[in-house]
Amino acid sequence: MTRRTRFIGIDGEMTGGGARGEENSAPRQFQLIQVGAALGETALQIFSSDIGYERWNEDPKAMSVNGISAERIKLAPAPAVVDDALCIWLDAVGTQDDTLVPVGWGVSGFDMPFVREYLPKFARRLSRRSVDLNAIVFLLGGVVGASAAFSVARRRRRRRRRGPAGLAAFEGAPCYQETLEKRERRV
Repeated sequence: MTRRTRFIGIDGEMTGGGARGEENSAPRQFQLIQVGAALGETALQIFSSDIGYERWNEDPKAMSVNGISAERIKLAPAPAVVDDALCIWLDAVGTQDDTLVPVGWGVSGFDMPFVREYLPKFARRLSRRSVDLNAIVFLLGGVVGASAAFSVARRRRRRRRRGPAGLAAFEGAPCYQETLEKRERRV
């Protein structure tokens, strides 16, 4: 049977994160406290679960961003339980023979080290390759940004050739003329 490549959206919430250059140590210092995954070509299939611990390290800034309370962490299922549930979910949505490529914002450098540390069975089902949306947006921003700048420059050159620039162009606009007429009627 031929393996299909499918994209799986992944997002995690953590009790903290490493500073730049410390990403590899972050999963050992902080914990994955929530995971979400989404699959779907025709219908969206979603898995989401909090992940619980008896004790954990936390960065107050990260905790204010994710909004997950200490009580919620204590009541959530343990990482091994969530790991098994994720694998059962993957089987239920028919991914047994598929190559699953993680997709998300910062997924390769931030989320995946935590997933590998706390959800190892799920991590083994995922491709080592990933699609990081940050990189795609950066690339598109560069291409679209350069294209847009070129387009604006061309439009500006055309405008200069057609008529007056600056305030003179504004004074000739119908909306400006209407405003002046309304003011004159009030006086």
